[in-house]
Amino acid sequence: MLGLVLLLVSTTHAETYTVKVTGTPDGRTEQSIGATEGCPRFDINELADAGLGNYRLWAGMSRLEPVDDDGVYGEPTIAQIKAAPEIINWAAWDAQFYRPAYDWAPNCKPVVPSSLYDILYALQKRGIQAVVTLRPVDDQGQPAWAARLAPPRTPADENEWWEHVFATVYWVNVQHKLAVHDWQVLNEPDSGRGQGWGGTLDEYLHFTQLTNDAIQYVYTTYLSGQPFRLYAPVAKSMNTWVQESLSQNGAMIDMIDWHNYGTSHYDNAVQAWAWSASYPRIGLPRELYISEWGSYRSAYDFAHALTYAKLLIDHSRDMAGHVDGSAIFSWYDWQTLKGVIGADGTKTPTYYALRLMIRGLQGGKLRYPVVHDIPSQVDIQPIAAVDEASHMLYVEVLHQTRQAQTIAVVLSPPHTASGPTATLRQFAQGSYDVVQGTVAIAEGRMTFTLPGLSIMQVIVPLASP
Repeated sequence: MLGLVLLLVSTTHAETYTVKVTGTPDGRTEQSIGATEGCPRFDINELADAGLGNYRLWAGMSRLEPVDDDGVYGEPTIAQIKAAPEIINWAAWDAQFYRPAYDWAPNCKPVVPSSLYDILYALQKRGIQAVVTLRPVDDQGQPAWAARLAPPRTPADENEWWEHVFATVYWVNVQHKLAVHDWQVLNEPDSGRGQGWGGTLDEYLHFTQLTNDAIQYVYTTYLSGQPFRLYAPVAKSMNTWVQESLSQNGAMIDMIDWHNYGTSHYDNAVQAWAWSASYPRIGLPRELYISEWGSYRSAYDFAHALTYAKLLIDHSRDMAGHVDGSAIFSWYDWQTLKGVIGADGTKTPTYYALRLMIRGLQGGKLRYPVVHDIPSQVDIQPIAAVDEASHMLYVEVLHQTRQAQTIAVVLSPPHTASGPTATLRQFAQGSYDVVQGTVAIAEGRMTFTLPGLSIMQVIVPLASP
């Protein structure tokens, strides 16, 4: 009798929270979720396994032109290059693209050697978009000979930088057809000399114009006007540099680009869209790209993994603050910093949390609003999206409190499951993005236990419309 009383008490306090997937889409999810490179290794299979959509790479003079390629400062001129691109010392460029990829990075000892060409080729073959940072001087102040180009202030300076950008884009896309079409203008110029830039905001605006001119010339002259995307201002935060870049260079900026290491990206995105609307442009709409987020303090353990999952939900929460692309920093270790994957290939819990979220959200899937009865003190956040090509519904349920809960996911018309069960994948302590089995679908309803501090991914095959 005592056992029966205890059972009744337990049942009385049990509660099932309902997450209802509505039937009308209200936008799309993040298009491309990626990462910034790290120097000890590059393994294309690890990128592909995680499902990365983009991979951000440092380029610029420390990597590709550590010494002036022809030894004569200010030559060749822009006019001479346009007249005859063979005037460039292409042997010097070949040497840099084919040398070990991280020879330029101090205190870095790669355990998986590769060249920059190898990396770009591998990304192209796997359909992972390369986002390339162009800069004259890096965060170590190298190469010293290029300091006068940050910013360029004389015709000779402008010749050197225009040649460098032209040669980079031409080598990659004209000579080697690697299909790299995403180009960043510097890295955190608003940080000053700490990231290699010694100029003012106005000088950066002019620098963006000069960079764009060189890129545009390659595409117009040799690539039949194929589109590329210019990323600016690659700022350390959502600040005046973003607003002024849109005000003065809005016609050429395709991707509004900034960094955010905070625990929310949503307000930044809302502000970026507001500024973008204030400076409209003709042609394709601008997009938002957060080119650094995550942690530069090596915080990729289990507890932080749930926070990063929440940030990806924020990127796709609604159209008012949606983000089109992003890159977590950094994918591999970077000198003394620890990345998502260690130098020896050890994957952190964050790797698996990202893999689960990327599967459900990446690719501009149709997002369907969810309504639920979860109280505010129970920190559970659901999001739902449909992959139109595969007719698969993905529901991610993120749980950041410790007590297990019972969840019922309910489908609204016109969503109809094509089979009797859905697949459950779970991220929890000791269970990193693994299949937990299946759950029965009864009249469009699926009920399961959601562990504390976890993510559950519900994958529902839908009947064709």
